[in-house]
Amino acid sequence: PRATSSALPAAASVPLGGTSCVVTITRGTSTDSGTFGRLTISNNTFTAVSLELPWHNDLANVSCIPVGKYLCDWKLSQSHGKNVYHIEGVPDGRTNVEIHSANIIAQLRGCICLGAEIAVFAPGTFSGINVATKGIQHSAATVASFEALMGGQAFTLVISNE
Repeated sequence: PRATSSALPAAASVPLGGTSCVVTITRGTSTDSGTFGRLTISNNTFTAVSLELPWHNDLANVSCIPVGKYLCDWKLSQSHGKNVYHIEGVPDGRTNVEIHSANIIAQLRGCICLGAEIAVFAPGTFSGINVATKGIQHSAATVASFEALMGGQAFTLVISNE
């Protein structure tokens, strides 16, 4: 009989311009302002700033997701009413973890948002936020560019800490 492996297969990468595609987020330090990182795509020049909630032991709706390797699928978001990238296989049964636009962590519940640059927003910029708040700018445009580049194809997401 042939030996079988108990190892799980690696998540499939999507062809992007004829090459394998892996999206990587390299995070900096997690603070009360959030967990900021840099998103890059293998064999592509696209980059973005990422923003997630601070690390709170992978608790649903209040924490960024753990470091790891994930499959991302393009499918309908119940929260946003349109297709977005969903991050599959997040530990502890977390579901509906998405990549979408947002500017500050108050607009996140465990998802990842993308933007062009880090910014500090003046008090009152966002409803209910009366203090200067660190976040990211140009999120909607950055997410739209990322989604257009990825073309609705599944990809591997690798999240690591610096």
